[in-house]
Amino acid sequence: MHKTLPFIIIGAIAVLIVIEGRAINRISLLFPLIFFAMLLTASTELGTTQWINALLETNGINPMIILVVVTGIMAVGRFFAGGLIHRLNPTGVLLGSSVIAVAGLFLLSISNGPATTLASAAVFAVGVCYFWPTMIGVASEYVPKSGALGMSILGGAGFVATSMVLPIMGKSIETAGPQITLRNMMVLPIILIFTFTALYIIVKNKKAEV
Repeated sequence: MHKTLPFIIIGAIAVLIVIEGRAINRISLLFPLIFFAMLLTASTELGTTQWINALLETNGINPMIILVVVTGIMAVGRFFAGGLIHRLNPTGVLLGSSVIAVAGLFLLSISNGPATTLASAAVFAVGVCYFWPTMIGVASEYVPKSGALGMSILGGAGFVATSMVLPIMGKSIETAGPQITLRNMMVLPIILIFTFTALYIIVKNKKAEV
């Protein structure tokens, strides 16, 4: 039962969001799409970084160095995020980040030395550094009726999704190995590419109607 509880919680939240949005506030179903994307962005970012030791322990470099580099790049990137998001728009940033995250995970899966591992980790860090804050910003900008509650729901969903993906990744590392696990994780940002493309089209069409 405890293994299925996170799925039940997420499913219940998703259903409540749809009901509340359509029956009470009459907002569009854009928020459930953002909610779904948050599950994948959080899993891509936090799932990989939480398992960084096991994923890169045989690459000839201390995984803690990789973690420091990744978190450092993310900190700097998020500090200057405002100007970039303003120029490219949030959906454009998220779409680009998804593409870079796919590249980063693929490069990490084939890297086998300190230099290539460090460079691959840097690419991955650039890819995921804007995921979390931009997702919160997207909800605030495109679904303003969701308010603080909506942003809180997204944050909570991110942590729940991470708690779900971590044991799956751990089992995969144990049975299939780090390289295969990293390639399997590429599926998440690949799905995000299509999700954010759909989000971009929806937002563009809504602006055109105004």
